[in-house]
Amino acid sequence: MRVDEVALELAAEQLAALDGSGAEKQHIAVLGSASLALTPNLNNEVFARISEEGCEAVPSSLATQAVHNTLVEAGLVSGEQAAKLSAFAECTMTAQEHAFKRMGELGVGYAPALSYLQLERVAHRQGIDTGVNAGAGWCTQASMLSLADAGYHNVLFSQTFTCLSSHVAGSGVFKEVRAYDAHANLSSVEYDIGISHVNQINRIKLLTSLAKARG
Repeated sequence: MRVDEVALELAAEQLAALDGSGAEKQHIAVLGSASLALTPNLNNEVFARISEEGCEAVPSSLATQAVHNTLVEAGLVSGEQAAKLSAFAECTMTAQEHAFKRMGELGVGYAPALSYLQLERVAHRQGIDTGVNAGAGWCTQASMLSLADAGYHNVLFSQTFTCLSSHVAGSGVFKEVRAYDAHANLSSVEYDIGISHVNQINRIKLLTSLAKARG
C-alpha cells in the first residue's frame, strides 16, 4: 500500500469511528499536504478535534500531480528526473483515488482532490497567476476556490512554520479567497514540534464556532 493510501486509510478509519448520530453537522474541509493533513500522528488527530466541536471533518489534499507540473514548469527538474517525478505523481493520485473510494465505502464524506488540469482551469478562470510555483503555489489558492464552488466554505489549512511557502501560498491567499467567497471561513493551524497544542485547539474552536453560527 502506498504512503498516501495509508494516510487516507488512517483518516477514513478515524472518521468512521467518530460520532455517527446522523445529526446535521457543518463540514470543515482539511486542506494541506497529504502527509500532514491526513496523518493523525502529525496533526494531533485534527479530525477528532473537529468532531469534538460538533462539526464534521472532510479530508482533502492538494494534487500531487500539480506539484510535479509546477516543478517542471519552473525548470527545476527535467529529463529523467522529471519522468520519475511524473510517474510518482501518477501513482500517488491513483492511490488517493482508490483510498477516497474506500472512504466512501466506510460512509465517510470527503472533498475530492482535483486533478492538475481541473485546478489549472479554476486558476485560469479566476485569473490566478500559475507562475507562482513556491511549494504548492497557485494550486493552494485554486484548491480553496474549488472547495468554495463545491459548497465547502469552512477550510482548515494545515501547515508547518518551517515550510515558508505554505505561509505565502497558503494563509497568504486568504484575503483573495474571502473576496471570491463571501461565506469563506478560513483558518491556518501550524503543526510544528513545540507549537502550543492549546493554540491549535483554540484555532479549531474558533473555526468550528463560526461554522456553526453561520449554519
